[in-house]
Amino acid sequence: MASYKNKCKTCDYCKSLYLMYGFRFWRSKRYFCAQRNKPIGIAGGCDTWQARIQRYDLSAQRFDEVSDDINALLRYNTGCD
Repeated sequence: MASYKNKCKTCDYCKSLYLMYGFRFWRSKRYFCAQRNKPIGIAGGCDTWQARIQRYDLSAQRFDEVSDDINALLRYNTGCD
């Protein structure tokens, strides 16, 4: 069993599972382990646990895409008035 901090929900390998009901998606209380390639419960844990790492995309290409998106929104907004 995993310790209090080393739960699957705090692991970098774990991804949230979503359920679809009608036309909406809901986050499930179950997770999917990309390392073991199987669904797991909220209290699961394993030997391959790795701390979740906060990642940011600060590349120039990403900033150019965001700038283009903002300009498109501004053009759309001024065209609607």
